[in-house]
Amino acid sequence: MSATPVVGVLLGIALSLAPGLPTSHPLEPQDLEQLIRAARTGRPVIRPQAARRILRLWSQAERSDRAGIIERLREETGDSPQTLALAGPALIEVLGEFEDENLRSLLWRAFDDTDFPWRPYGARSLAVHAKVEEAQRFISALTDAIAPVRVAALTALSNLGQAQHASAVRPLLNDEDGRVRRAAANLLADWNEPSALWWLYEELLRTDRFFDRPTGEQARYQAWSLLSPRLVELPGGVAHDPGLDPVSPASAASLAAVRARLDELKAGKRPEIPARVRAGGKTPTELLGLELRSCRRGEVFLRWTENDLLLVGQGNPAELRLPRGSVETLLATTSQARAGLSDKRLFGAPGCDMEQFHFRSGQTLAATQWIVSCGPETVPNLRPPGLNSIGLALLDAIPEISTEQVTADPRLAHLRERTRAALLAIGGDLD
Repeated sequence: MSATPVVGVLLGIALSLAPGLPTSHPLEPQDLEQLIRAARTGRPVIRPQAARRILRLWSQAERSDRAGIIERLREETGDSPQTLALAGPALIEVLGEFEDENLRSLLWRAFDDTDFPWRPYGARSLAVHAKVEEAQRFISALTDAIAPVRVAALTALSNLGQAQHASAVRPLLNDEDGRVRRAAANLLADWNEPSALWWLYEELLRTDRFFDRPTGEQARYQAWSLLSPRLVELPGGVAHDPGLDPVSPASAASLAAVRARLDELKAGKRPEIPARVRAGGKTPTELLGLELRSCRRGEVFLRWTENDLLLVGQGNPAELRLPRGSVETLLATTSQARAGLSDKRLFGAPGCDMEQFHFRSGQTLAATQWIVSCGPETVPNLRPPGLNSIGLALLDAIPEISTEQVTADPRLAHLRERTRAALLAIGGDLD
């Protein structure tokens, strides 16, 4: 049995066992309150399922009952981005599907508030039933600081089916985030630009990792899920397995068949892809790292390696050469703070803002992570003092970056300022 059906079975079991969650088929209107409660405060695996079932309840209801459900959702979400945030991400992500102008207007107000803590969820909610008159707003979102928001904007343009906006989408083929690149390539291919498929092919070549996370393998699977339906069948009946190392003999043969099929699809000559978005390979051993994902201030990925490199970004990262001995000094500087940290690994509550501190004490040892997660409300002193000290040390270890370096790789622009802003948004003051 494949992974997807297994997940579906497990989710069904979890839903059926969830205390107080209605399981009748079809759902009855009296189930609404229980579903709202489950969508807001149930276990994380339950919340999106409960929100979807509210949508199902609404779609099955009579017109008069639909109005009652909408009214209850308006009550639950309030009349401001602040009250909407309290509804939680699961409900926010489905609100755009209820075809209600009040809820949609509230979603847009929240989206336009850069301090709204669930902007990617709101963006995805708006994208499902994007309106023609909203096209320019989604085009503006293609340059948003948050990568999942850019992906949602691409989804909206795809749903609108307006190929005249292709010129606004093409720059995202070279986005720093692989999710955005893949979505842009897929959309442009839909809009009869088969040359964009080469960007999906490039993702099939990735072998990179971020500490112990197989980011390259994940990218290969995601790219293949988009590319394989377009190829239909490879020449000679060859099968491609994205789980295999791209440099293996089996992958070499199937990748050659993919290239041949792209030629048949008139994708054209393989283009020159910018260095920062080419397939990333193996990297030197990372000893310290900082991973920041903020729905308010964007994402930053930093790693300090054993051979005194600072790597910026995932995939094929930007490289900053540090003075010899810099990373050894950084390890010594942070050693006392790391030793003083308790066995506790997670601080805060699940939210859209998260920072991870990564440390590896040997080349063959798995890395250790400390995670700070922030929900919709700001929590003073969320980050413990030891991690504050480490955060300050890592921030100070970011070197000055020249204009020439930024021109060569935009990921380096305002790196220290962006890192500080994300740290402040997630864990609070560093002092």
